[in-house]
Amino acid sequence: FRLLSPSRKPIQVATVITRFVIPDPTDENTANAHMNQITDEIMLSIPLQFKAILDVKIFGVVSTVELCAPVTMSGKFDPQDGLLAAVDVSFDCVRLLNTMIQQ
Repeated sequence: FRLLSPSRKPIQVATVITRFVIPDPTDENTANAHMNQITDEIMLSIPLQFKAILDVKIFGVVSTVELCAPVTMSGKFDPQDGLLAAVDVSFDCVRLLNTMIQQ
């Protein structure tokens, strides 16, 4: 068994910067934030955009890759004390994969 590359790691991630941003409100695909009362808890959901910038070394050459995908971030608040009880972040994995494939 022989590697095609003399390097043991032909692809390495050097740097990753991630962030969640509020989408452009003029975008018709963007839904508004909404709040629901579920049993005793209050739930707030907001659509966001996940963005990541990666510096990837491919055979020693650095390339910058930008990924983005829509996400929905939801938080449950306790009605007694108003504190955040749980957070759920749901990624649109298909769109994220498509962005990765395009890069």
